[in-house]
Amino acid sequence: MAIFDVYVKKLAEYVGEMQVKGRQVREIDCPSVVSKLLEGLPVRVGPQTSSGIVLRGDTLVELGNPATGSCAFLLWTDNPSLIRDGKITLIGPDIQESPGACLPFGQVLMVGGLDLGEGEHEALERNQYIADRIEGYMIRSVSQLMWSRVSKDAAERGFCFETLGRALMAIFKS
Repeated sequence: MAIFDVYVKKLAEYVGEMQVKGRQVREIDCPSVVSKLLEGLPVRVGPQTSSGIVLRGDTLVELGNPATGSCAFLLWTDNPSLIRDGKITLIGPDIQESPGACLPFGQVLMVGGLDLGEGEHEALERNQYIADRIEGYMIRSVSQLMWSRVSKDAAERGFCFETLGRALMAIFKS
């Protein structure tokens, strides 16, 4: 289904524009296989590995608080050549670089597969709001807003946006 293909391309253009404007843009290449994605992560990933609660006093970084803004959406295509499997693009500071901060947050997930249909899209859409599958990470709200917290404990063990991205990739691929 080509409904989102134009937006996948526009997103690539946006990243290029951010680089031209001098914004900090990092690309991280991750493995494609689920077991390799989870290998060496500083936190547990899987069903019910987290209580889903990170209290304010236990928070290192808050992402997408309504006062700072957030956005979350899923783009999918049946043309996998439009998406580079295993790629994480980070625009702005990483978690370790922002202790105590309340940062605006945008999470865009792109999924490609030859046989993706509308039924799969609904399941994929639900998976982007993983409330209890990543240790030390909590999502406070849903519905195209992504208000989340990263615990101090998870950050001390090395939780960063690569950790979040690899965990999300593993969850989606499983």
